[in-house]
Amino acid sequence: RILITATRQAFTSRARIAQAAGLDPMRQKIIVVKLGYLMPDLYDHAPRSILALTPGLTDLDLQRFDYHQVERPIFPLDSDADRQVLGN
Repeated sequence: RILITATRQAFTSRARIAQAAGLDPMRQKIIVVKLGYLMPDLYDHAPRSILALTPGLTDLDLQRFDYHQVERPIFPLDSDADRQVLGN
C-alpha cells in the first residue's frame, strides 16, 4: 500500500496515518514517513528507524552545499578545522 497526498501532510502520529490511510499502522510490517525525524508517537512504537539524507531545500548533509563567502577551513564543513567553544 502506498499513500501519496496531493497536499502537504505531516504524518506525526499513528492516529493520523490511520485516519488518512484507513488502516491500522501497527498491523503493517514497514511504515515509511517523509519527515526529518520521528515524532514521539511514532518513535515510541518503532523498533527501528532509518534517517535518509536526501538532497533538497532542507538538506542536512552540509557537504552538498556550495559555500561562497565562508572563510575556510570551518567546522563542521572541514575535517581539519579546529573546534572552538563559543566564548573562549
